[in-house]
Amino acid sequence: MSTTDKSRDSYLTSSESYGQSPSRKQTQWEKLTEEYIKQPILSFVIAIALVSARNPKTTVALTIFVSITVLIAGIFTNFKLVADGPELWAPSGTRTWEHWDWLNNEAGFPETAGGYVNFLIHSHGNNVLTVEGAGCLFAVVDTLRSVDGYADACYEAWGESECPMISPSALFDNNRTDFLRVATSDEMVQKAMSQMFFSSGEPILRERIFGYPEPPLPKDLGQNGTVSNEILMTSAASYLGMIPLYEGDKYLFEYNAVRALYALQDKWDQKGLDCKLEATSLRSVEDENMRGVEKDTPTMAAAFVIMAGLCAVYLGKYSDLVQSRALLGVGAIVTVVLSLMTSYGFMFIIGVPFTSIAQAFFYVMLGIGLDDTFIITGALDNKKKIEERIQCCMEEVGVSIVVSTLTTVVAFLLGCVASTPFIRWFCMYAAPTVAIDFVYQISFFVALVALDDQRVQDNRYDCLVCIHSKKVPTEEEEDDDDDAASRSCASKIMAVYCDILLIPQVKALVLAVFALMLGLGIYGATQQEQKLDFRDMMPSDSYVRTYYSTLHEYASEYSYGVLFLHAQVYFRDVDVSSPEIQRQMIDYIDDLVDMPYMSKGPDYFWLKHFLLFKELALKETDVIEAMPFNDQLDLFLKTSPFDLLYKDDIVRSEDGTVTASRCRVILDHTSNYDIDTQIDTYQLQQQVALSQPVNQVKDEWAFFLFTPYFFGWELHLVMMEELLTSLVLGLISVMIISALFIPHPFGPLIMPTIVGAVYVELMAFLRLAGLYLNIVSAIGLLMSIGLVVDYNMHVALTYYDTKNAKSRDERVRKVLTTMGASIFIAGLTTMASALPLGLSNSLSFQTFFYNFLGISMLGVAHGLILLPVVLSLCGPMDNLPSKNEGSKPSSSTMTQEESGREETDHTAEDSTKEAAFSEPTFSNFLLADDEISDEISV
Repeated sequence: MSTTDKSRDSYLTSSESYGQSPSRKQTQWEKLTEEYIKQPILSFVIAIALVSARNPKTTVALTIFVSITVLIAGIFTNFKLVADGPELWAPSGTRTWEHWDWLNNEAGFPETAGGYVNFLIHSHGNNVLTVEGAGCLFAVVDTLRSVDGYADACYEAWGESECPMISPSALFDNNRTDFLRVATSDEMVQKAMSQMFFSSGEPILRERIFGYPEPPLPKDLGQNGTVSNEILMTSAASYLGMIPLYEGDKYLFEYNAVRALYALQDKWDQKGLDCKLEATSLRSVEDENMRGVEKDTPTMAAAFVIMAGLCAVYLGKYSDLVQSRALLGVGAIVTVVLSLMTSYGFMFIIGVPFTSIAQAFFYVMLGIGLDDTFIITGALDNKKKIEERIQCCMEEVGVSIVVSTLTTVVAFLLGCVASTPFIRWFCMYAAPTVAIDFVYQISFFVALVALDDQRVQDNRYDCLVCIHSKKVPTEEEEDDDDDAASRSCASKIMAVYCDILLIPQVKALVLAVFALMLGLGIYGATQQEQKLDFRDMMPSDSYVRTYYSTLHEYASEYSYGVLFLHAQVYFRDVDVSSPEIQRQMIDYIDDLVDMPYMSKGPDYFWLKHFLLFKELALKETDVIEAMPFNDQLDLFLKTSPFDLLYKDDIVRSEDGTVTASRCRVILDHTSNYDIDTQIDTYQLQQQVALSQPVNQVKDEWAFFLFTPYFFGWELHLVMMEELLTSLVLGLISVMIISALFIPHPFGPLIMPTIVGAVYVELMAFLRLAGLYLNIVSAIGLLMSIGLVVDYNMHVALTYYDTKNAKSRDERVRKVLTTMGASIFIAGLTTMASALPLGLSNSLSFQTFFYNFLGISMLGVAHGLILLPVVLSLCGPMDNLPSKNEGSKPSSSTMTQEESGREETDHTAEDSTKEAAFSEPTFSNFLLADDEISDEISV
């Protein structure tokens, strides 16, 4: 039956079978859906497929050319790789970004170190204040000075050929000879390391350069700005050191420095020294992430090979190498690869940054992209002409694959509005890739089907297309029977499965089991918590992980190696000469210290020392009292040690007015491994800032606390809100799409319910796998909406469109015997495509593995077990007449004119059928729609 006939029958069914029945609105809903949604979509899909089938070589060549061209253009235009940093994971448009922008562009503070090389030397918990330990320290210093690019990096950052080094070696100007003059025994090493000042005269904070020193220095300075007596240090767990650089230097020196230090460690191991060295740099995180990506690249290639093999096995027929279509299975993988190339190339062109998680989508797309392949190949029959086969296939599954694609694309598009770039960029890559893959499936893959059909007609071997078979081709009917037998085998298996599934006792058991699963899912979801250890984001063998783990064990939170526990308090655009403002500045510091996450105030705060300086000066002379504030500040900043301590912490205009100032504080009770404390710290400091009188009269805060790690803490704060928002929007979109394509109240109700249930159960599954809610698992949860709908929408839509069944059980049986095997294979391939991710040593990829393992298992289980049972019990039935009998109005209700028209239609059907296949253009389908319109007007 042609598309026009189907459309006419559909209309006649809607307009006449129901008449003025109570389901009149339902009938109108069905008619509008059929005429204005399904038929236009189906016409478009069939037209594209038939054009591709008739011009297969042109379609294949054009698709490959476009894919390669777009990818190359993207790589050589706006390709940008972002591996780490606030640009990747910080929510956009927040107050933290406003502060960051001010600091970088307006504040006027001297440029701070954007790069660094950190090192830590320990002796497995033993005291490092020994001759051997000190020798290891100076060996590190000498090694760093000899690294290629050291002098250039220092000159670019500091204007000198030597860099300042914050480490115990700076007590001796980083000179081994000077140190050896005074330290020839362990006791002398301890005494030498117990000095109170660096050689520059800057006071020492002992815990910043020694791990757990005993005893530590007093926390408060004396009245002259220094400690008043020498305290001998007897032990320390580690030496800590840093070379501060600028970000521009890191691409040469940092890379060489880290490798030189680990080469030094190898030498120590060979000599049997007890020293152990760990090192990292600013670029190390990016380097290790990229190393992880490169390490997983062979795994990705293996995934493509495995999937190509699975497709080849699925479509192959080893009893007849001519009728076999294993090569077509490889073509299905090529279809997915081309869609990735086109989409990613386009994203490169428009400047969407590429991330490591975008690479993980390669694996995901293997599963998603092949779903349509299995649906299409499962619906192909064995009519004589390829155009006829393609048209019948698309009429059967065209709407179904459109709906499944649409739901997946919508789910990803919802993620594009996320405030987190990490999620937004991932979804911006995913959504167009899925859409382009759909277009390539109905064009490029259909063209491959046509080419493969030509191969079969030419009696050539599968995979060896240049070789003709010597075997005489069998009769066409035999080929038909052979393929039919193959399809019948899958149908028989599903029929047996249906017989078991539709037993009343089994139905009850299924409902009970899934109710239990939902209950356990709800409980498991309530036990989920946000948790992310940044060390786990590195490859398991990363030196960055080892460095921070060692730092956590052998150094305190005050060390320079734990920079993210340090924050800066900023004051801007206020009159600091005003006593009232000065009081508010001190009160703000005190309010911050009152938070449970900060044990003490800043070690050095310029305003407190300035007021102390004035108080001491007034005891000697009252001249300073008569001086203007700016002159007092000039005098203060020329007095040692305040000139060294605060020269970079105060920004002044040309007339000497203070425009901005700052001081360092330590969030020593905030765990860098506990998201809850991070969120609480971030929210509390915001409340403190909002409570300040000076901030209540300005949109831009004059007093605020800042550290770059606020970006990550803010991400944790909004994560649950974004997950909830994405779930709600996803369920609404699923409801709307279901209403558009399943014009029955059952569709908009059951689809969101199943998606919501799987969403909850997936959260519990992740918790069972030992995974928590974080930015990576959030992406998987976001994708679950679209992917779960795929498995279930095919079943629900096919059930609704199956009109020649007398009962719900019979209708379910028809659905599963026609679509069940394809859906099962699609879920299996999605699971198989994610298996290589489980072999990755990156937590991100492993999280994706468990996400897709859960999505495929739960999605297929709900689609092939729960949904059929629900449909067999309460699926729509009375509003869907048979395609044959029910689609025609009864003779008693037909007018004479309508009867005549029906006879004319049946007489002309055979003569027009061939024309319908020979001219499958858009004009045919427009004509069909016009004929429907004529019927409506009559």
